[in-house]
Amino acid sequence: MSLIGVIMGEFLVSKKGSGYLMKTTISEFYCVECGKKGIPIARKLGAQREAGHLKSLWCVYCQKQTNHAEIRPFGTYTVEDFKEEFELGRFVNGHKYPIADLIDCTKIECPYNKDGKCWNSNDSYKCGHKPYNHDVVLLPNGKMKVEDRI
Repeated sequence: MSLIGVIMGEFLVSKKGSGYLMKTTISEFYCVECGKKGIPIARKLGAQREAGHLKSLWCVYCQKQTNHAEIRPFGTYTVEDFKEEFELGRFVNGHKYPIADLIDCTKIECPYNKDGKCWNSNDSYKCGHKPYNHDVVLLPNGKMKVEDRI
């Protein structure tokens, strides 16, 4: 393949001898365990994923396979969004807790309260008003479930 040109963040790539052009974009990936930038990947325009998609990749910093959040050049999910979610603890065991599944938070002054939901899913901050008698369990279908401790 050879690079033909760059137009507004899109790349035109020609497969040698094929006579056709393929438009691609370069997505950046950030490790959900260490928060550092991983290896970028080129994606065909028709094969793009949703904003913030998690992809299992080798992390050069963690030295193991981890989930990485995908950041597209012109997507709605930005590097700043990822950094905020990472710092607030939205990622648990390599997966992102869905906002609908987050516990309600009434402490307006709490830095982890985002629109009435506690974003500290990984319990990295003990705020004093969140119940800590639960475990987060990853189900076989990839969803997370909160189970009370006995």
